[in-house]
Amino acid sequence: MRPLHRFLLALTLALVLAFVPYEGLAEDGDGGSEGTNSTMWGQVFNPDGTMRSDLVDKGVIRQDVDWMPHIPFLNISLQAEFHVYATPDGSTVVLPSATTLFFMALNPEASGLNRSGGLVTNGAGWEIITAGALVNRPTEVLAQIVQEMGIWDAVADRYVDPEYFADALISGDNDAWSFGAVGDVWAILQALYDQSRADGSFYTAFIVYPPDMCYAAPGGCAVPPEEVYPQPTPPPSACAPAEVRKGRISGEARLLAPPYPMVVGQDPTKRGVDLEFRLTIEPTVYTWYEEVEHRECVYVADGTGQGCAEHPNNPYYRENTWVECVPHQVVFRETANWVKVSATLSAESREWILERLSIRYPRAYLHHPDWTWTNPHQAQAGFEGNTFVWVFRITNVQVADPGWYDLILDGHTSGTPVSEGRPFHIGAGEFPVYLITSTIRR
Repeated sequence: MRPLHRFLLALTLALVLAFVPYEGLAEDGDGGSEGTNSTMWGQVFNPDGTMRSDLVDKGVIRQDVDWMPHIPFLNISLQAEFHVYATPDGSTVVLPSATTLFFMALNPEASGLNRSGGLVTNGAGWEIITAGALVNRPTEVLAQIVQEMGIWDAVADRYVDPEYFADALISGDNDAWSFGAVGDVWAILQALYDQSRADGSFYTAFIVYPPDMCYAAPGGCAVPPEEVYPQPTPPPSACAPAEVRKGRISGEARLLAPPYPMVVGQDPTKRGVDLEFRLTIEPTVYTWYEEVEHRECVYVADGTGQGCAEHPNNPYYRENTWVECVPHQVVFRETANWVKVSATLSAESREWILERLSIRYPRAYLHHPDWTWTNPHQAQAGFEGNTFVWVFRITNVQVADPGWYDLILDGHTSGTPVSEGRPFHIGAGEFPVYLITSTIRR
């Protein structure tokens, strides 16, 4: 083996990196869970790099997902395969197979990779992720690699001694890298090797999803949300009963471009329309009241008191008591289990086409009046504070029927430990599509 080849093999086997996905986490580097990074990897690794003994092993999961490839002429669909662990705080840890990791990087939104809290990978995993990301968006990734992972910057600022690599992770360093088959690095590499050998697979990375983002993990949450955030059990009290204020669900949608869209049949460029849908789910607030008894020693001018602790048996003092109901609030984030967005031609516009337009054009009919997208993979989701935000943009929708289109959001929320999931149907906006005729269209 040539010296260069031996060096590259050693680099692949002994290199360990920690990072967050290329896109989707720029505004909130921990995947939407504020303050998670400082303890995230501490829920996975011990300071010596070994995996924590209190991780719950959920075993191997294999799934049919549409972001894995399908070979039509062989009628073969590759399954996503990953080993899953649950951490003490309810985070979900995923070890994807090498093939699955490549297609996660190739489809970072659909696979949920961009909504993870971060990754720890060996050199082989880094090469797989980079290859998938380069195939997906080469210009952007190359530019970001140069900017964010430049070799001199990495050597100067991000290299960590292999004996202390896990300590850096636990302290919140999501940009650390190290090299060497000793100490913490060896323990992490050994953990990947041991699990690969046990499952007969090839694992190269740990991917972690905090509790409030675990819905985006392949296979979903390793721990149900109600187990992570159990329902509070306030002590017995004569105060008012606990209250649940469910978070407001709202949505809006709009036409992005062009400003005056035409039906595609009259548009030689087939431009179509660009639409944006936005869903927000505010947190549910649980309020319970604690009965707190207050006591005070007060002066009695007429000497009819019974005394108090500060002045025992003194008739000029007595003890007053009263109860205060002190409120306590617990905030529960809520997500969406599924979302469907629609653009549907209004009843008035359908009537105009079928009854009035058909007088001028006898063959007028509805070409494609209804458009629907269910759980679109291009959608981006995360938290702004404690509010869940879901945004979907679609371009070049080939709208063929003129008139006004209603934009609608349908779906169902996840619920919280103190409230059940809720369906929603939101009229979120409208937009016009124009038809050029000899008369002005209504």
